[in-house]
Amino acid sequence: MMVLMGSYSIVTLIEKKNLRYELAQNGYEKFINEFTSTKMAKGTKAVYEEILSNSSK
Repeated sequence: MMVLMGSYSIVTLIEKKNLRYELAQNGYEKFINEFTSTKMAKGTKAVYEEILSNSSK
């Protein structure tokens, strides 16, 4: 059943240009909002701080 769902999804995307565009646009906007250099730097800093705080215990 899982294969049929996947196949149906691909066929739907092939047939519906507007849906493809909408999904692509949503993905692009999420990428732009979620993966800024500031957020990535803060996340990296948090990981290093966690590692350093655990290594001194």
